[in-house]
Amino acid sequence: MKTKKFLSMVLALAMIFTLCVSAFAEDPDPNEFKATATVKIPSISVTVPATAPLFINPMGFEVKIADGSAAGSEDEANTKTSSKIVSPLFIIKNASPMKLDVNVIGSVTPDSTNKALAIATAPIAADDTKNSVFIYAQFGAVNGDDGEETFATAPGTYTAPQDTATTFPQLALTTKAPTKPVNVGTILKATDDTTPSKLGFQFLGGCTANPKADWNAGDKVDVSMIFSFKPSADQS
Repeated sequence: MKTKKFLSMVLALAMIFTLCVSAFAEDPDPNEFKATATVKIPSISVTVPATAPLFINPMGFEVKIADGSAAGSEDEANTKTSSKIVSPLFIIKNASPMKLDVNVIGSVTPDSTNKALAIATAPIAADDTKNSVFIYAQFGAVNGDDGEETFATAPGTYTAPQDTATTFPQLALTTKAPTKPVNVGTILKATDDTTPSKLGFQFLGGCTANPKADWNAGDKVDVSMIFSFKPSADQS
């Protein structure tokens, strides 16, 4: 009788031990998840003007230029008066689904027919007697419909950037182009599939009003602007 009782206890312990082991046993077929991450690069769709009128106007005469929807009609063309550097407001259009940093390499050089024309790097002094030109590009948000855009904030006089500046909404153009693009602003993402966002730029500046040598038709400059775009780090 004692032997049967002892065997029963041994069998009971054996069963408990077996159950405990199976409860903590390693799953022979674990539920494993695997994924491969790939880089998603969205498409950037931007429209930039290729070329347009730009004038040196040393005497401040009335100059008519066609702009936007008025490009084919002189009667409807914008009228600029007294500006020494005359240009329309150019429009960059962003149809991309993200904000973009607008980067530019810009330069201005005398035309090959007149290498003596000086390109100034700052606003021209009133007593300057050399045929000199100072041109800068003003960048900014715009309001208005196509062909009727205006700067959201009217541009002021040129101000030299601080040494710590990282964005250059007023970009002075010199004969020595930067070796790398500089940031001139941010253009918002498209508001919907058919409505791009806009950023405007215009050439402004000055020239010598009363030089020793008279201005003539050969006093030309070539302006170059190379644009590049990348998604802004701040997409809020």
